Amino acid sequence: QWIDHLVREKWQDVATAPRAAIAMCRMTGDRDRDVSERTRRLVDEKLGALGLGEDERRPLFDVVALRDAEKGETFGEALPPGLVLAHDV
Repeated sequence: QWIDHLVREKWQDVATAPRAAIAMCRMTGDRDRDVSERTRRLVDEKLGALGLGEDERRPLFDVVALRDAEKGETFGEALPPGLVLAHDV
């Protein structure tokens, strides 16, 4: 429902909309969690219309590990020294 609402917004007026759309629609490889192909294509079209490049839109169609900057945005503060996320091990 959040994605449906976001898609109806004018993304030029909502600075965080592209980043939020990518985060909600990124491919996980889990059919239960991944959004429909139709939704992914719609979001891709809107992102392309805003000028986002293929590399920025790639997480919509391929399972892509979060970059360090994205981890900070997604998970908040840095982990304490010595503590790592399981997939980083």
